[in-house]
Amino acid sequence: MSKKKSSPRQTKTGASQSESQLRYEARSRVLDIYLRAVEDFFPYVAARFTTEQCTEHAANVREYFPEELEIEREELQQHLLGPLPRSIRGSALVVVFSTFESTTMDFAAELARELGRAGFSPESGRGSFIKKANKHFAEIFNVSLFSDHCEQKGIETLGSLRNSFAHRLSTFSRMDEKLQKRINESKSPLVRGFVHDDIWVPSMDCVSAHGSLVRGWARRLSERVFDRIGTTAL
Repeated sequence: MSKKKSSPRQTKTGASQSESQLRYEARSRVLDIYLRAVEDFFPYVAARFTTEQCTEHAANVREYFPEELEIEREELQQHLLGPLPRSIRGSALVVVFSTFESTTMDFAAELARELGRAGFSPESGRGSFIKKANKHFAEIFNVSLFSDHCEQKGIETLGSLRNSFAHRLSTFSRMDEKLQKRINESKSPLVRGFVHDDIWVPSMDCVSAHGSLVRGWARRLSERVFDRIGTTAL
């Protein structure tokens, strides 16, 4: 005798768990595609800049002193070592953190609607987005925003790196001393990279690790949200 197919679970307002999973899984797929594009983009841009410079130098070799051409080549190499990868990969960290923020807001709106509780406003109160969201989820929704302390620290690291890039251009000497120490020790892929002329340049491993962290966090949070809301079989 075949087993009866189980019905999908449903929230009070009619959204099924599978629908919620589709939302964050779709965002996860988009993030994965974006990060793979970032990984492929830098080598392409670096090769193109180098080729264009070689072509230009070859066409105008008689108009410049050899020393001038060498200076231009050195300037380009320095740009490819620090500012360019910092800009590309730093921007990727901003996108990953934005994915965390938007996912948090989505689940907060769902919890507020289903439980009839006050919604989360990141503009109210003091502290970082992470701190305020963590407090609101715990005190208002009775849901843990993070699975454990390790996951929370990982997201906080992402937030710190994002802020450093957005507000201080990833200047290493202006980072928090504890973050500097973690980067120097480089034990975790979440802080893996290198320092070039006082600029911290994240590695692609670092960017990918944060992408994986946020995708896993979203999946686990989705499960906790549905457990909290309470479900009924169709």
